[in-house]
Amino acid sequence: MSVRHILLRTTPAGKKKKKSPNFHFLANPKGHLKALKKQAAERARPSA
Repeated sequence: MSVRHILLRTTPAGKKKKKSPNFHFLANPKGHLKALKKQAAERARPSA
């Protein structure tokens, strides 16, 4: 994910959420990347 993509996701609508994905990324970049990989793996796997 590029910095530009992250900036595009930082919208007023996104800021209304209590826990913003962008805030989590800023607080813990490595943990955020791990979470993204986990999400991608779960999406790639067909849900039972």
